[in-house]
Amino acid sequence: MFSFFSKSKLSNLLVLALLIALAFLRFFSFQESVEFNSDFGRDSLFAMRILTEKPTLLGAQASAGGFYLGPLYFYSIAAVFLLVGFIPQIVSVVFISLNILAGYFIYQFLTKNVSKAAGFFGLILFTFNPLLILSARGATHVPMMPVITVVSMMALYQSLSKKKAFWHLISGLAFGLFFHVHFTSLLLLPGYFLAVFLWSGKTWKDKFIALFSHGFGMLLMLTPLILFDLRHGFINFKSFIGYLISSARGEMITENLQHWTLSEKITNLAGVFTKTILFQAALLVLSMIGLKKSLKDKFLSFSLPNLLSLMFFSMFIFYMFYSGYLYTYYLVIPVTLGILLFAVGLANYSSLLLGSLLVIAIALFSLGNIKSIYQPTFRTIAGLSRITHRIETHIDQTKPSSFTIFKDSSDGLTSLGYEYRFLLQRDGYVPATELEYNVAEAMYVIQEDGTSDPLTLGNWEVVQFNPTTVEEVADFEIRGKKIKLFVLYR
Repeated sequence: MFSFFSKSKLSNLLVLALLIALAFLRFFSFQESVEFNSDFGRDSLFAMRILTEKPTLLGAQASAGGFYLGPLYFYSIAAVFLLVGFIPQIVSVVFISLNILAGYFIYQFLTKNVSKAAGFFGLILFTFNPLLILSARGATHVPMMPVITVVSMMALYQSLSKKKAFWHLISGLAFGLFFHVHFTSLLLLPGYFLAVFLWSGKTWKDKFIALFSHGFGMLLMLTPLILFDLRHGFINFKSFIGYLISSARGEMITENLQHWTLSEKITNLAGVFTKTILFQAALLVLSMIGLKKSLKDKFLSFSLPNLLSLMFFSMFIFYMFYSGYLYTYYLVIPVTLGILLFAVGLANYSSLLLGSLLVIAIALFSLGNIKSIYQPTFRTIAGLSRITHRIETHIDQTKPSSFTIFKDSSDGLTSLGYEYRFLLQRDGYVPATELEYNVAEAMYVIQEDGTSDPLTLGNWEVVQFNPTTVEEVADFEIRGKKIKLFVLYR
């Protein structure tokens, strides 16, 4: 092993330098390129309603499937708003800070339980990974995934090491955070409970107590949703199960987005670790050799390499057989797990020099793939505010009794325009709710893509409004993006 890793002052300086780089890569061009998209707008609007209207047992509705997420994530955003006001940029700062914290946790977790080399490898791979940089600057659940993944693995490893009911409960609570963030975490459940069954103790009693404690912790985190469903005939549970079945059959979002083939899944998953095929092969081969070396004859015994291997490959297998559409951000959890696994494997490979050179090469080549992340976008708070301010001026001039919003965009999935709704409501201009298009006097159509006459749009929202006349209010060019604003009347 390099003597460098044992020199605490030098290693501490390197950790600090890597954390600074991690923060820089995630905060760079913050004002110009961090988007305030429809999902972020939805979550911000939902958090605002928690503060200004009434508390709720549900989170916001998922963009597909009709089911609702747990509310803890949205209460967290509401807490930020309560402290600083309705400033989404501060929420983005919190998201990025949590991503930085995840990188630090990776270093501490691997250093304590494997070696300093593993800690450095994990931190370097996490710092320069393009997908994780992008996810930190994203919206809604995406920035939360890495830190919850790392925390849940730390808690699970602690519980299986201590083999105490208290730690099993804590681990279940930690994993339960996923249910308030994103449903793809369910792909971890089979591997999670298999790990608990295998390594929680030697007797059936030990295994039963462990399984019960982990499950009870998860159920506690689901309490708000359970209470809601008990009062409403399990409507949310039924919607969620229906979504899972249709998604597994490949029936979700097929008309808008093409599903990945098996080869595309493997290519995309490998590509988010490193784009270079040679590095992909080296990362996999050297890591697997190192893991085999660390395990020797302890293949089924409890160890961190075994735990990470089980969690990563069980989720990988489910992804391969999953028939639904896969967004790239669905890979954030397995990539975070993969970084932990590969760092452990490389640190146990016979040549630490070769492992170090590979990690450094992956980091350097990754820098060439992150330029697109920092492309300026019109969809910033400042850019969208130009449009909402024009709507507010028009409302002040025409004084409709009520109004609503429709966003005509290319994906066909975000027509509710939550980002615009939030900015308007923050300024005191409250549109009719998302289900009350038929009661509004005026409908503002923000045409982000296309040239269709707004009166001819066949979307549900426009059909419900049933417009008869249209007026062009304004057109904009924001960072090269041309946008038209119309108002429709009955």
